[in-house]
Amino acid sequence: MRGHCRAVIFVAVSVAAGFTLPGRSPCAAAVGITAADVLVSGGQQCCSLTRLADCIGAHVEWGPEGRAAKVSCNGQTWMVESGLPMIVDTQGNARAMPTCPVRRDGKMFVPTRAVVEAFGGMVTNVGHGLRVSLAGRSAVLPLAVKPPPAYGMDRLLDDIRDPRVPLEDVQRLIAKGDETRSQVDLFNSLAGPLKPGLDAISNSKMIKLLTRIPYVGEGIGLAQTAAGATKEAITLSEKLARFDETQSAPVRKALKAAWDVQQQPSADKVAAACPAWSAALPALNEQMLLNQKTTKYVGNMRLALQALDRFMREHPGRLSPGERPPDMKDSIRATDQFLVFLDVHRWQIRTQKEYLRQLVEDANHLR
Repeated sequence: MRGHCRAVIFVAVSVAAGFTLPGRSPCAAAVGITAADVLVSGGQQCCSLTRLADCIGAHVEWGPEGRAAKVSCNGQTWMVESGLPMIVDTQGNARAMPTCPVRRDGKMFVPTRAVVEAFGGMVTNVGHGLRVSLAGRSAVLPLAVKPPPAYGMDRLLDDIRDPRVPLEDVQRLIAKGDETRSQVDLFNSLAGPLKPGLDAISNSKMIKLLTRIPYVGEGIGLAQTAAGATKEAITLSEKLARFDETQSAPVRKALKAAWDVQQQPSADKVAAACPAWSAALPALNEQMLLNQKTTKYVGNMRLALQALDRFMREHPGRLSPGERPPDMKDSIRATDQFLVFLDVHRWQIRTQKEYLRQLVEDANHLR
């Protein structure tokens, strides 16, 4: 059960196996970092992973086609993947990042601060750059400067190349809907078994006879709250998966249209793509509302399970073993990881909304 729990986020990252390209050995210091090794993505300073690894003394193993990387440094290993705004350790523990790693010009760029801090390092602003420090190493990376906006078709093409939406991986993005279903299924496989135990405590006639005893009454109330929150969380997560399977279709169509414009830019291509871009926006709005509601109820579930777990530890032996929910600690941890997935999912929705809205605006200026 514990290993299964750790897979809740890990399965979303295709970096668990297949690292076949040679890694880069640690170096004493970064050498020759230039403006070509840094960029701004989603308002975040990002650095070429190869160059950043040189700075902090990390070893990098690359996955197929350079889409993913396993980075080892300072006794830790974390995995990153292009287009996915989270970093995952070998135990499946995930952290959300402020923006996603991106592939550009044959390099993978990662959010500098998030990656360095994941390994226990520090990143500080020094006016002309970012100083990264880890395990006795220190280097200053130049700041990336976002280029001034272009005009007309050039501006549209610049916005289509937003590094947060890697259209070179458009086929992989089109298949992303399957990940939501797998995440929900894994979460529900751990949350579901809680329900009978919680219901048993809530409905136990023996325990209800003792409700005048403060700790028993409190335990029943906590179990009822946890049972209700768990039921709502499972119901909404299922709804989220079904909704993603249907309402992601217009989003995937819109991304494909952006890819087509990038490959053959013309006024006719833009005119054909604009309806698809516009049609995806209502679907993304609906996805955001459902994501926020699901996040709220999963958060409520976590608080309820945590309170019940604390109560049971404070009053050991007060409830019969058959009425204790199974693997409370693992389930709380699985809920934490599902909240990370929901955070990542929300980032993707918000980013795609900003992206497609900007393309619609650019297209209208071409008319």
